[in-house]
Amino acid sequence: MFVPSAALRERLLDHLRSLKDEGGALLDLRDDSIRRMIVEEFPFDRAIMSGNRFTNCSFVGCSFRNTFLMRSTFVYCNLSYCDFQGANLRGVSLYFSDLHNAKLIDVDARSLVAAADPDFQVPESDRGATDDRSPTDFSGSNFRGANLSSANLVKGNFSSANLERVDFSGTNLGGANLSDANLQNANFTDANIDGIILDGATFSLDDTSRRLFGHHPAFQAFEQAHSAVIDRLDRHALWVNSSGAEGAKADFSGQTLQGMDLSGRVLAAVDFTGAKIMGCKFDKAMLSAGRFNNTKISYSSFAGADLRAAILNGADIRYCEFPGADFSELDLREGRLRIRAEVNGAVFVGCNLKSAKLHDTQIRQADIRLSSR
Repeated sequence: MFVPSAALRERLLDHLRSLKDEGGALLDLRDDSIRRMIVEEFPFDRAIMSGNRFTNCSFVGCSFRNTFLMRSTFVYCNLSYCDFQGANLRGVSLYFSDLHNAKLIDVDARSLVAAADPDFQVPESDRGATDDRSPTDFSGSNFRGANLSSANLVKGNFSSANLERVDFSGTNLGGANLSDANLQNANFTDANIDGIILDGATFSLDDTSRRLFGHHPAFQAFEQAHSAVIDRLDRHALWVNSSGAEGAKADFSGQTLQGMDLSGRVLAAVDFTGAKIMGCKFDKAMLSAGRFNNTKISYSSFAGADLRAAILNGADIRYCEFPGADFSELDLREGRLRIRAEVNGAVFVGCNLKSAKLHDTQIRQADIRLSSR
């Protein structure tokens, strides 16, 4: 969708021709002031867009891969569902903007400013009817491995975001909302974390995390839940290996599993129906005949996992790794009965399915978006 000025529209089309190797030139837009422009689902890849001020603009679903955006300012802008992989966001300022469900994997965003600053001056004509001065929204966004050092993120909304391996060193996170976020292996050295909201967050269970968050009720609840899950899975493995004579079958239906390393575990026939799974590792785990009906799974790894005859009908699976996972048929009763994994209505968003054993009929039954195969 294009609603820029006629001159800028022609430059955008010229950029598009360049990306397609049809002549033209990559967009070079610097130190300009642009208001109320709508350019959605457009590839700005490799463009130079540094030093600009964008106000009340919409870029929903655009790709900014390997784009230079240094020192640009976005005020009341909608950047939701954008892809910033490989982009240079150093010194970018984001005021009262929407970046929910954006992809910011490994971005360089040092000295980023995304604070709810009530003193930031916005012209009356640009404020809109509501003058919504809520913090910049990063909810549900994927920041895995991003560099956010020395940033100002006061009161930012990172709920349900993937912050795995993010560098927050020297960053001001005062009052930020990190509820339900994945914080595994994030670096908080010299960061201001006063007043942050951590309810439902996923933590690393290491000495550094205990020192930073050990006093927080959210961390204590996470650690207790982790121990309880391990105990139940140990009893489940005993149940499987003894053909039901010992231990007890595990049932996690409707429950939450976070930050668990379950690699190589015996999880056959475990019921995860309606559960929420976030930031877990199931690499080479035995999950055959497991039940994942309507399960929400995010930022988890199933590399080489045995998912034969698993039931994933209606599952919502986002940004997960499945290289080498086996969704093929499970032989039962000495080969006389063969049952294939069910994926009717399952949604795979941004997943790595390379070398996964998925039959063509299974692919047609699932909704696979933005995923690699």
